[in-house]
Amino acid sequence: MYLVLLLMPALQHGSGYQAITCLAAGCRCTNGLSPKNKISGGKIIGRDKRKTKNRAGLALRLAAGTLLESQTYLGAQYRRFRTKLGAPKARKAMGARLARIIYRMLKYGQEYMDKGNEFYEQKYRQLQIRRLTKKAAELGFEIVKAA
Repeated sequence: MYLVLLLMPALQHGSGYQAITCLAAGCRCTNGLSPKNKISGGKIIGRDKRKTKNRAGLALRLAAGTLLESQTYLGAQYRRFRTKLGAPKARKAMGARLARIIYRMLKYGQEYMDKGNEFYEQKYRQLQIRRLTKKAAELGFEIVKAA
């Protein structure tokens, strides 16, 4: 709720619907996800982070940073991304996810239903078990569940 109130001035800055569709358009304009490559002679000689002045993107990235302490599905996902990618990339990825959620809420009127931290941890554990089983089968082993 607070995030939507924080985003309203940013959404009203452009024409309302354009700003909302911008949120969902791959989140490029909101989070600056497109690369800024320095090209000379057809070769990439350097890369930079794209500088953005979009207030909606900034608000979403700030909101994503607060998920660290949250005991929700998004909080668990952010913590996993943070350990895997590092804090800045995880904040940007979760900002993009929040943008997609807000887009669905505003365009289709869908409510966000949080499934909880335990649901995410259980789902992630099942994913790890499937990966390990597949890897063991590739190596010629069979995993047996302990009694």
